[in-house]
Amino acid sequence: MSLERLRTAWAAAVIWWPRAGRLRRRVLGFALTIAFLGLVAQFWHPVYRFSSLLGIDAARETTAMPVVRAQPVFSTDGGYDGQFYAQIACDPTLRDPALPGATDSLAYRARRILFPATAWALALGDPQRAFQIVPWLNIGCWLALGAVLWPLLRADRSWAGVGAWAGVLFSAGMLASVRSALTDLPALLLFVLALRAVERRREGAMAGWLAASVLTRETMLVGAWGLVPAWPWVSKNWIRCAGWVVGATVPLFLWLVYIRWQVGPNSGGLRNFWWPGAGLLWEWREELGYLLAWRDPVLAITSTLATLALTAQAGFLLWHWRPRNRWWRVGAGSLALMAILGPAVWEGVFGASLRVLLPLLLVCNYLAVRRRGVAVWLLLINLSVPPGLVGMLPLPDLGDWAAERSEAGAVIIRAGDGCYGRERDGRSRWIWMQQDAVLAGRCWLDQPEAELALTMKARALDHREIVISSDVGELWRGRLNNKWTVIRLPSVPVRAGAFQLRVYSDSPGVREAEDEQARSLSVCLLNPEVEVRPRTTGAAAGP
Repeated sequence: MSLERLRTAWAAAVIWWPRAGRLRRRVLGFALTIAFLGLVAQFWHPVYRFSSLLGIDAARETTAMPVVRAQPVFSTDGGYDGQFYAQIACDPTLRDPALPGATDSLAYRARRILFPATAWALALGDPQRAFQIVPWLNIGCWLALGAVLWPLLRADRSWAGVGAWAGVLFSAGMLASVRSALTDLPALLLFVLALRAVERRREGAMAGWLAASVLTRETMLVGAWGLVPAWPWVSKNWIRCAGWVVGATVPLFLWLVYIRWQVGPNSGGLRNFWWPGAGLLWEWREELGYLLAWRDPVLAITSTLATLALTAQAGFLLWHWRPRNRWWRVGAGSLALMAILGPAVWEGVFGASLRVLLPLLLVCNYLAVRRRGVAVWLLLINLSVPPGLVGMLPLPDLGDWAAERSEAGAVIIRAGDGCYGRERDGRSRWIWMQQDAVLAGRCWLDQPEAELALTMKARALDHREIVISSDVGELWRGRLNNKWTVIRLPSVPVRAGAFQLRVYSDSPGVREAEDEQARSLSVCLLNPEVEVRPRTTGAAAGP
């Protein structure tokens, strides 16, 4: 090869190699985004949809908004704060008389009105759709923030930037906001947009984004110090920018006046603040006690890592003292807030502090990727990623044999008395039954009555006749053997609420083994297809 060709090849490699590295980093960023969507997809249910992300408390179902009680929602013991914002989204004017009973403290939750009001606006004022949109907001904000942070954290330029990007987006606080449909992630996105605007000398846009951010979560005000120039303190530019920042708080002030007039005084958040530094020390004492007890090693270790990450973020910001840096001052505001946070924010395995202090995490990563020799710092400040992933563990299997939702309503069918529970293998779902068994179902309907169209496969271990019936009478009768038979129930009348389908065989079940503990198997029902349809016949409805 001639010298000229070697020079040409070398020049091409010099040009290609940085571009190839940038491409690989982008591919990794895209793969991590797909991984996030995969984590979120675990919480999707064909009937409950993403309502499991709202943290509906089963004990509060009777006091929930009527529009919430009328639709299928996933509930659990305890619940979390997302359920209150989702119900405020049904009426962000706060005038619905059911709202005070549906929330723990309406005046406290309503301060963060932009989050539920956005869902209401996207639903064009439809309360039911607004409730359903709320869990989608954090998913959309995560994707938007990922796009905004990619250049800010220099992920295109270095692998450290990619690590910082992933450390922020997969942190425990970020994923907790998605997991429980909370306001922290949307508020952070809006504040970052305010920061970008002021860096581009667009003070008016900055004020708009800041106003939106503090209406989403009022604690974002602690970072407003970073939006004005560092010094000189008295200058024309400083006064103008400070005026915009003060003006951005006016909508929040007016909204608080409206809350006071419409709802009354605020009685929530009384344990959110404490003596300076006492909250963090109290949290470390709790974490070390939990770690030494070793009752749940995974939670003990990851919870300790989360507290260590917050401590490292405080140490990083204090070690790299840069008060003239705009981003550093934003982080200093969060650091001051961290010092006075009370037990209500710190308590719990993964406390609310991880969400409240998200700006501190972002600032530390932003500053770290712009310095050399901070690999250890990058690792320490992002130690909340393992706790974040633990918090995204999927829900337990609900045991649904059939679940479907349509415009006419929704239905769930599960194994009832006389059934051995639902089994599954890949996409196949089946139930083995005794001689006399019941399929337990529940319907949510948009009208008083509807009908189900149910198709499934059935077989037995021998020859037998079965009868499928409901309260309206016999629905299907036929003989089965050891080959699959398709059973179609084209019109099963139902009403909103619980219903049952009885499956009766003319002979006792066959034991699957000689063991006395072996199951007595009569009929197996496989892969149901169910549809809720408006009532088309005059037959009497079920229960």
